[in-house]
Amino acid sequence: MGIYDRDYYRDDDGGWLSGLGGRGVIWIIGVTVGVYILQLLTRNPWPDPVTLWGAFQPELILQGQVWRIFTAELVQDSRTGSSLISLAFGMYFVFIFGGGVEGIYGKAETIWFYVTSAIVASLGMLLVYLLFWRGVLVPPTFGSGPAITALLVLFACHHPTHRILVMFVIPMPIWLLVAVIVLLNTLGFFGTGGATAFSGTLTAVGFAFLYYWQQLRISTMFTGLRDRLRPQRSTRLRLYDESDERFPSAVSASRATAPTRTTTVASSNPRPVDEHLEAKLDQILEKVSLSGRESLSPEENELLLRASEIYKRRRDS
Repeated sequence: MGIYDRDYYRDDDGGWLSGLGGRGVIWIIGVTVGVYILQLLTRNPWPDPVTLWGAFQPELILQGQVWRIFTAELVQDSRTGSSLISLAFGMYFVFIFGGGVEGIYGKAETIWFYVTSAIVASLGMLLVYLLFWRGVLVPPTFGSGPAITALLVLFACHHPTHRILVMFVIPMPIWLLVAVIVLLNTLGFFGTGGATAFSGTLTAVGFAFLYYWQQLRISTMFTGLRDRLRPQRSTRLRLYDESDERFPSAVSASRATAPTRTTTVASSNPRPVDEHLEAKLDQILEKVSLSGRESLSPEENELLLRASEIYKRRRDS
C-alpha cells in the first residue's frame, strides 16, 4: 500500500494550501502566457504564425507534424478580447488546483503530469478522428482546457469534499464540478461538429483518474528508463597492498593496523538506512496527524514522496 493510501496521511482540511502557487505551476503559467503574448504580437492578420504552426490539425499530424500533439495545449484563441478572460480563468485554475497538486507530488512531477495530460488529450482527439472523422476537414483545435481539467480532476481525487464557488457565487463540492464537466463534454461529444475537441477533455479526465488510482509517477518512470539505459559500473573487491601507491589511504591504514598487508572490503548494509528512513517517516506522519499537512517543511514533503515510491517498488517487486 502506497503512503497516499493511508488514512492518517490524507489531509482534507485545507492542507493542500501548503503547495499553493508552487514553482512548478509558475513555470506552466509563465510559458502559457508567454506563448499567448507572442500570438498577440503577431495576430494581424489572424491566424497568426504561432497558431498556424502549433494548433491541433490531425491531417497535418498524420503528414508528420507530430509536434502539434503537444503545442496545441500552448496555443490559445487570440482572435477576440474574450480570449484573454478565458486565459485568465484557466491560469487561475492552474494556480489554485495545480498548486494543490504540486503540494502533494512536487514540482517536477506536477509539470510532467501537465505535459503528459496535454499529450494524452491530443492522442485521444487523434484517435477519435481516425475512427470517426477520417477524411473530414476538422477545424484547428487549441487551448489548455484538457490539461487544466486533468489538474482539477487529480486535485478532486485527493480532496473530493473541498467546496468551491462556481462563478464566484454558487458553492459546490469539487467532485460535483468534475461530474458536471464530464457530463457536458460527453453530451458535446455526441453532438455534431465538435466531437474531436470534446474527446480531448474526456481523455484527459480519464488519464487523471487512471493516474490517481494506479499511483503513477511519470518523473520516476523517466528516471528509471534513464538508469536502465545508463551503463552500469561493476563493483569489484580489491586487495590493497601497502606498497601499492595508487591507494594512499589504504597504505596509511595498513601501516597503522598491520605490518604486512590488509584487505579492505566496502561494507554496505541497506537495512540501517531503511530503519533510519522509517523512523523519520513515522515522525513526519505523526506530525501530519497532529498538525496537518501544511505544517511540513519542503524537505519533509519530499521525504514522504520518496518513501511512497520506495514502498510502491517493493510492492510491485
